Amino acid sequence: MNVLKEELVDQITDTLDQYGFETLQYEGCFDILAKKNKSFVIKALTNIDSLSGETAANIKTISHFLSAYALTVCLRNNHNDLSQNIIYSRFGIPTIRPELFEKLLSSEHIPSISALKGKHTVSINTELLRQERLKNRLSLESLGKIIGTSKKSLYEIEKKRVNPILETVEKLEKILGVSLILPYKLETPKIDHQIKPKTELQKKISLKFDELEINNSCLTSTPFQIIGKRTETMIIGVSDNEKGFIDKSEIMISIASFTKTESLFITKKSENENINGIPILLDSEILDAGDFNDFKRMIQEKKNI
Repeated sequence: MNVLKEELVDQITDTLDQYGFETLQYEGCFDILAKKNKSFVIKALTNIDSLSGETAANIKTISHFLSAYALTVCLRNNHNDLSQNIIYSRFGIPTIRPELFEKLLSSEHIPSISALKGKHTVSINTELLRQERLKNRLSLESLGKIIGTSKKSLYEIEKKRVNPILETVEKLEKILGVSLILPYKLETPKIDHQIKPKTELQKKISLKFDELEINNSCLTSTPFQIIGKRTETMIIGVSDNEKGFIDKSEIMISIASFTKTESLFITKKSENENINGIPILLDSEILDAGDFNDFKRMIQEKKNI
């Protein structure tokens, strides 16, 4: 981790501590896990253009299964410093400056102003827009002429089909005498990109989990290669041999404890039943599981040894 990145991670962690969040740092596809009344999976980057699609997919997948908010806190892109008042987006992950992140934690009203294709678009109260337009006896056409836009564009805005650009909203607010901009609202990410398994074993276990009706996804750049959920979230390390599990067990235990999830290792051959309390199941045992209860019983048996 370079010095600037390390300083940024420390700054974000200090801000989270200030607002009473518990934090856990990890150097991989994400940098910080945080929890209080809400949970975050945070990636800290000095340059947002260094974020890859694969890393973003991992962050969104983990956030989805943990019911957490995915967020990138960043300083700049390849060309400029990011604005302190704009919510950017990379691969569907909200991206903000550290200053705006602090405002987000303080529950301060943050206008939902987003950067999209070089323009600043705004989420607005379209019902209030329509009410005030009618109250002032303005048609879509007449209001459009006043602010310099078309009737069709205003219709699309009122129907929530498009978000207007900031300049248009500022003109509307001035003419109608009301505040239309909505506060920014965090949302847990949806999985829009299926991460491909890196190994045949990972693919085989993921497919078996599908059979056991365990909603799951493969992952990369994390100490666990599958994350899944049926009754509770599980993080699962998958490897052809158990050698890598020893080094990963400590961070796996930390993440599982922090997120209140189940942890598990799956391999082809092992001389151990568990490592530091994390059960180890053989792939042959998993594939022989008749149903989810059978699978859970196997885990419990390894825990008790």
